[in-house]
Amino acid sequence: INADGSVGFIADEIFHKGIGSVAERNFRPHISWSAFTPDEELLCVCDPGIDQIKLYEFNHVTGKLKLYDIIRSQQESAPRQIEFSRDGKYILTAINAEHKVDVISTANWKLVNSIPVGRNPHIVLPMPDGKTAWVTSEGDNKIVKIHLDSMKVISEIPVFGFPRVMTATPDGKF
Repeated sequence: INADGSVGFIADEIFHKGIGSVAERNFRPHISWSAFTPDEELLCVCDPGIDQIKLYEFNHVTGKLKLYDIIRSQQESAPRQIEFSRDGKYILTAINAEHKVDVISTANWKLVNSIPVGRNPHIVLPMPDGKTAWVTSEGDNKIVKIHLDSMKVISEIPVFGFPRVMTATPDGKF
């Protein structure tokens, strides 16, 4: 990104390889989401086509990426989107084909828990309170609130249509 906010040159390119496990969905490697770790040292990339989240070291000077680790989801699970908990201890991952949110520790990149949230979770939105997150469930037309301490669903709100995108005010009230 240039100083004026415009897009600069391409500093690096990474191509995921392989054939995913489910021919009925978009089975080729494809990126659905990316996010930096809170310290901005790693770039985390969701690839539902190969059922993986790849972690890349990011060089802030050159813009180059280097593979650091791979979080392998269950075959045919389709990890869709990731967000970090407010305290940075967890990655919250919408696992689309398995209808859950996986909670992964950032201390060791291992699965801590899986929370069933309804069919086809699309977006996970950690709230400013640091204790809860909302999840869209496209297949069940609802949004689900999970508590990060108990790692359980604590409420559900039915909505019209397929909830895909959501956001919250900075205070988390709306």
